[in-house]
Amino acid sequence: LDHRYVEAEGETSLEQVNKWAGFNIREKVYVYVGARMGRPEKAKERKMNPYIHSLFPVGNAGGPQRDITRPRKGDKIKVELVNLQCPECGYESTTPICSNCGSKTVLEKQCPRCKTKTDSEKCPKCGAETVGFTWVELDLREELEKSRNYIDGQIPSKIKCVKRLMNETRMPENLAKGILRARYDLSVFKDGTLRYDLTDIPLTHFRPDEVGTSVEKLRELGYTYDVNGDPLTRGDQMLELYVQDVVLPEDCGDYLVKVTKFLDEEIRDFYKMEPVYNKETRNDLIGEIVLGMAPHTSAAITGRLIGWTTVRNCYAHPYWHAAKRRNCDGDEDAIMMTLDPLLNFSRAYLPEQSGGLMDAPLFVIPNLNPSEVDKESHNVDVNNRYPPEFYQMSMKRAKPSEFGSVIDTLGGRLGTPAQYTGFSYTHECSNINQGSHIGAYNQLQTMLDKLDSQLDLTKKLRAVDGQVVGLKILNSHFMKDIVGNLRAFTRQGFRCSKCNKKFRRPPLKGVCDRCGGPILQTVHKGGIEKYLTPAKNIIQKYDLGEYYEDRIKLVEEEIDSVFWEEQPKETHNQFNLTDFMKPKPKD
Repeated sequence: LDHRYVEAEGETSLEQVNKWAGFNIREKVYVYVGARMGRPEKAKERKMNPYIHSLFPVGNAGGPQRDITRPRKGDKIKVELVNLQCPECGYESTTPICSNCGSKTVLEKQCPRCKTKTDSEKCPKCGAETVGFTWVELDLREELEKSRNYIDGQIPSKIKCVKRLMNETRMPENLAKGILRARYDLSVFKDGTLRYDLTDIPLTHFRPDEVGTSVEKLRELGYTYDVNGDPLTRGDQMLELYVQDVVLPEDCGDYLVKVTKFLDEEIRDFYKMEPVYNKETRNDLIGEIVLGMAPHTSAAITGRLIGWTTVRNCYAHPYWHAAKRRNCDGDEDAIMMTLDPLLNFSRAYLPEQSGGLMDAPLFVIPNLNPSEVDKESHNVDVNNRYPPEFYQMSMKRAKPSEFGSVIDTLGGRLGTPAQYTGFSYTHECSNINQGSHIGAYNQLQTMLDKLDSQLDLTKKLRAVDGQVVGLKILNSHFMKDIVGNLRAFTRQGFRCSKCNKKFRRPPLKGVCDRCGGPILQTVHKGGIEKYLTPAKNIIQKYDLGEYYEDRIKLVEEEIDSVFWEEQPKETHNQFNLTDFMKPKPKD
């Protein structure tokens, strides 16, 4: 160029550079896709908080642990239970089957005011809404022994139940099922089912060696040919995953073995039938049918278990995840053995509050129809290579809907035999089990350990400004937590450590008015100050300025004013009058 400044003829800088260069220069990247860090992996048993073995009410008799084995024989309590009556013999019962004659019982409603029994929704005498439950006096030890005698075997050392039932009719679960669960320490969910929660990962192809299943077993399951059409004979051949087959974590397999043992005992001892599963190891579960369900839905999809992975996630076809109304981006769902909800789920157990029907297997989808799953899965491309037209269109920033003519997607195959099989991929994966199995977020124990690790990571990443990260942590987490907990301390309630009764104000006598137990705070000084020192360290380390220094000082002064403690007075030795008359020692 002869001149330092020239007139630009191109509309963009790249266009002008191309004119000067005399040859075609393209952008380094045409489309930038932003992404954020996903949630940590999860694979563990679903446990209610606090976890329980049985949906049977024990009131306050079980103590803080709600342990039904604690009450002695003869100790009676009053709880709300469903009011059922046998139409054949007239026997009043709290179980669906009459314990007197074996007939099916029916719900009997009554007025909570005048106790009038009626079949209508409102009392004919006083007009109050009728209910299907009443207060019942129970001897918990007697109920426990009665259930144990029916199923035989020993009573576990601890059987955790609920304080009271939350469903509309106060329908309890049969206590014998809780005894069987407690033998394996299995925590039951609100609907009577046993679940294992894990994070979703889409998968379309796998090798037998990756899932730990023998070639012979996979051939029995229908995997007879690999993706190239060759007969399956080796563990390193690539196979196309069937749309309703799943690969689960090894820990999940160990849990499901316990579930099958419980179900077999339930079938044998409670239902007096022959066991079904008879499994001893997780490899014995290969080929069994499981259910997958998302927490915000009421329908479960069936799946077939074909192998195990060391990754703490659920590998399944995009169709299968989408059938749970998931979009395959790392959501968390639950796995159940199919027989469990068929035997133990009941709509009558679900809470009567709003949202009680969510996360319950009200429906089971036996066959997957690709046209009826979440439509985001229809955008998955199944090409074995991207044609040149794809890159040319991307340079023109074409809309995603315009790529249908050059990219083969699942949505373009709907309604044809090709909607289930014949999918390809563009890049090989050496092994689906490689990588970090447990992330640092789950390995680090405390929040402060995670904070230190996060701040150390900012030193290694040039794209991250440590001061900005520290400021965000301070404003969005620490300050809100400290101030919020301090405010909660002044408004806190109290509880009894023995029966867990809640109090807005502590009783004047200082003990629980129900059981005489000690009264405890629900918010403590340690919970308020736990982030105070880390917050001060961040301000000092990243030099965030006087504003934040003054702000944290004001918060600290407010904490000191709330938790002010009287300083011990100085003690003085007692002197005699003669002590002042003694001559001073000479130097």
